Amino acid sequence: KIRDVLNHLADAEAVSPTLNEVIDKYIEENSQFLTSANSTDYILRKLKQSLGTVPIKDLTSDNVSAMVVTLRKTVKPATVNRHVQFLRAVLRRAQKQLLKSKLEVH
Repeated sequence: KIRDVLNHLADAEAVSPTLNEVIDKYIEENSQFLTSANSTDYILRKLKQSLGTVPIKDLTSDNVSAMVVTLRKTVKPATVNRHVQFLRAVLRRAQKQLLKSKLEVH
């Protein structure tokens, strides 16, 4: 669940990148695997517009809920679900990177 990932990221001791930085890294590492480039680009741009400047350790379920409420006013439920799926994927990637960096330090 996104809430679990957010809670873990909030506990991070290191400097937290913004969601923009995490999305950019996600695209860099996964671009060859992403299907439907136009819709993927649209979704990731929307995520960056709505939450991009927020450091991931400060991202809360309230932020995500507000984004969902805003999206529901303009797009279909399936599109909202895709936004949440991509956000979850991006945050999981950030969580894995955080764990990896902690293991390398210790």
